[in-house]
Amino acid sequence: MTIIFYDIPSTLAGNAWSPNTFKTRYTLNFKGIAFTTEWVEYPVIEPLCKKLGIKPTAKNPDGSDHYTLPAIHDPSTGVYIADSVLIAEYLDKTYPNTPPVFPRNTLGLHHAFAAAFSSALEPLWEFILPDTRFVLNPRSLEYFGRTREQAFRKPLDDVRPKGEYAIKRWAELQEGLGKVNTWYSKTDDLGPYLMGNEASWDDIIVASYLTWLRVVWGQDSQQWKDIAGWHGGRWERLLRELEMYATIDTGAKLNIRPTSKKSLEGTDHYDTLPVIYDPSTGVYLADSMVIANYLDKTCLNTPSLFPNKTVGMHYAFLVAIGDMVALIWEFTNLAAAAILGPPSKKYIWDVRERSFGKSLEGASPKGEYAVAQWTKLQANFETVASWYARTDDIGLYFIEDEILWADIVMASYLAK
Repeated sequence: MTIIFYDIPSTLAGNAWSPNTFKTRYTLNFKGIAFTTEWVEYPVIEPLCKKLGIKPTAKNPDGSDHYTLPAIHDPSTGVYIADSVLIAEYLDKTYPNTPPVFPRNTLGLHHAFAAAFSSALEPLWEFILPDTRFVLNPRSLEYFGRTREQAFRKPLDDVRPKGEYAIKRWAELQEGLGKVNTWYSKTDDLGPYLMGNEASWDDIIVASYLTWLRVVWGQDSQQWKDIAGWHGGRWERLLRELEMYATIDTGAKLNIRPTSKKSLEGTDHYDTLPVIYDPSTGVYLADSMVIANYLDKTCLNTPSLFPNKTVGMHYAFLVAIGDMVALIWEFTNLAAAAILGPPSKKYIWDVRERSFGKSLEGASPKGEYAVAQWTKLQANFETVASWYARTDDIGLYFIEDEILWADIVMASYLAK
């Protein structure tokens, strides 16, 4: 089943910004665990956690419970849990067949690194927190500003360093990251990560904070350019190495339209391929039929997939052929899941079982039912063969001797 990940939204493209919630986002993506994001504004975090039974992560100065994100809900176990490191520990234990973020019993060392890294960043908060409030939505902005001003005991505008003090504190931040750079340099001969060629929790922590700075200040800001250039460009390189694990929602991030609605939730359905990006036009597209139609219209000097204005008929053909071959799924789902890598296998297994309302083994035809279904499938293919037979005297394909979209669709089903 798909994990529900609770994150804090913003006004930024992609929504995500928080270093603490990014730790969980990186972890889920790194482990290849399917998840969906639910966005929760700051004032709603405490009532939501209480409603869901999510434990507080700390105490407020007055001794009351303090609730924070990230949090996740794992429907496969029924667990609700908050705090990025506790979530990471839970995911390592619950999904042992995914890449570990605490490899080879190094959990204690990673906790020590987190404390040392936080100490190295001490000058940062004065610079970044006043600017962070401006990327938040109004409800969260008020909450964030009020609570941070209570912590600093001064207005956030007065927290930001100025003049000579700002120069001094910025240099101290560079020095602090220089210590972290020294730790990384001990395994430079093995790879870009703190453990050489093996990414782990420490890299996720560092990348999460760097991502926060980059998205709040902006890629072209002087602050980010400074940090990206420090220590031989190590920090920008580390982000590039882990970029694939920062995915928020691939479809939404690239502004790709959903291909359908999820039948159970009614929400937009993005997790389908193929997808293309055409740099010459700046277009991102999903759905094979939509892509084919786009290529026909855009690449005019190439063979047409929909000749003689047949695109409408091809859409009708897709519906007809979909009905004819629908029985294939009963026979192939189990085998298809078996050839996938662990993350994709688990995802497709969960999705298909929810669709069938039973296990994939239970949905696979057996005995007399299998024989009957196979006979129906054969009869359906004979019907499709009769459509092809109408032009057998002219050529091998659906329309005379030229390959078109209908033939590609049939070949794709047969290749399956």
